[in-house]
Amino acid sequence: MINKKMVSLFVSVFAALMLTVSATEAGKPVALVGSSYGVHEIKLLINNAVVVSEEETYIYKNCGADVPISELDKYSLLIIATSVDKALTDAEMDKLKEWVIAGGNLMLVHGAPAALCGGADGLQKKKLLSWGGIQSVRSLKAAMPCKVAHPESPLLKGVELAKGGDGKTIWPENVNYVALTNSPMEPIVGDPSSCFIGIAK
Repeated sequence: MINKKMVSLFVSVFAALMLTVSATEAGKPVALVGSSYGVHEIKLLINNAVVVSEEETYIYKNCGADVPISELDKYSLLIIATSVDKALTDAEMDKLKEWVIAGGNLMLVHGAPAALCGGADGLQKKKLLSWGGIQSVRSLKAAMPCKVAHPESPLLKGVELAKGGDGKTIWPENVNYVALTNSPMEPIVGDPSSCFIGIAK
């Protein structure tokens, strides 16, 4: 079962930072995509990160359940929450990669990496997101504490981190969904075998 408090905290904090970093680029809007549970995550994003206050709202477009692959240049940030209705073809994945390399910002929430690749098989065997350092994602049978590798990271600004029994900094909630990563993905929360929050540079 998804820990909604944890997802809400992570999605809101991370999206707020990504919006601050990227949404001012030439006044380009943010593209929001989500299907299944992602529809609810998109609502969280709109209510907690995109609409900051009555006076401050980022320009955004809710693109529904499909990635606007032919319109990526219109956006500064593409946020894909949990799922999409249609996986990307190899050619579309190449366009997404080229857009990111050219300066586009991509945020994948929860199961979005596997959904983009047509499932875990496309993510793991075809390695469609290896250019971003994402090898696979998995749901854990039992939620576990997750150590914070870089508590000073700006991605964690505003998050009240906790201390584990060994005195090390941990994420405030147990996590139940992690990614197996390698370079260029750097784990911020977790490690390469159990990355909860990471950034690829």
